[in-house]
Amino acid sequence: VTLSERPSVTLSERPTLSGGDPPSLLVNDNTTWGEPHSNSIGTQRDSQCPGKIGRWKSYPQRAPNGTTYDEISMLAVSTQTYQRIRKESEGAAHSMDEPVAWIANDGNATTVYASGLYSGEIICTVDMAVESWEYTDLESISLGPCDRTRESSCLYVADTGNNDAVHGGGRSVTNIFKFVEPNISVCRTASTLRVEVATLPLRYHNDTSHHHNADSEAVFVDFAGDTEGGNPGDIFLVTKLRLVTVNQTRVHVYPEAAHRRAEYGRTAPLQSVFPVREAAPEESVLRSRKWTGADMTFDGGLIAVRTIQYVYMWAREPGMSVGRALAGTPCGKEHRGTLRSKTNHHRKQ
Repeated sequence: VTLSERPSVTLSERPTLSGGDPPSLLVNDNTTWGEPHSNSIGTQRDSQCPGKIGRWKSYPQRAPNGTTYDEISMLAVSTQTYQRIRKESEGAAHSMDEPVAWIANDGNATTVYASGLYSGEIICTVDMAVESWEYTDLESISLGPCDRTRESSCLYVADTGNNDAVHGGGRSVTNIFKFVEPNISVCRTASTLRVEVATLPLRYHNDTSHHHNADSEAVFVDFAGDTEGGNPGDIFLVTKLRLVTVNQTRVHVYPEAAHRRAEYGRTAPLQSVFPVREAAPEESVLRSRKWTGADMTFDGGLIAVRTIQYVYMWAREPGMSVGRALAGTPCGKEHRGTLRSKTNHHRKQ
């Protein structure tokens, strides 16, 4: 099925679908996956860091038949759920609403999968119809509003891997692929969807760096906006550089205004993305780590940025810019060292 008319899901809709040792997604088991209030998307509340996370749970993810997962390095949990039918040994069956997780392989690919978070079963496969595709290095996927109106949600897949940038080489232009989040009910009649993509090419502009090329695995989209000029739909990229260049890490922004009218099926004009200067002062922890992922809560009140071993969390007050929030001291830090060994074990299997 080609989504030529781009049927979308609004941020308050939650359509359902009857459905049914690989790599795993690690989720805080204290999280409650309940029905959110319809006004919780993009509506900031007074935020507090979560307490100490005492237990995590691993959810194995099963690749489509005939394929394997190389490395699941990106995850975006949708506001949609689907209804999975589970049969008991006695023949009885019951249904449960399961969160939909958008996942993808790291590296050279243009495919995204809708997976049941708990069951790990693929709901459907999404092929991105990228206009001109020679090479990609997918590193991150984020869910966010398509524009400042927040009337519909989009998926932003970051083709921003650039390992050679640490030496000043690599790609001078990377991309973000933007497409309207498919309504999961479309998967009732099709196991594979082909979506039109707006390709957003970007070039970093660092007037305080020895070169402009950068590698980024940590990308997130602002749900809430702020009272300081930021909009819902602003895309933030945290660059990843080796510890020997500790002061070269930057937080960049691709503003919503630059991609609001980007056409699906086309490549937008090249956009220079500039550092958010207040986000990473010299003494900031953001300058002294190698970042491998980032995300923001739906209400915009909590930002998480992670390394291989730790997750750092920053609280953000209503109306506060992302830059000012990240300029502060992290309000929480969670060690992931014990989780990494579990993930690698599943990957080997």
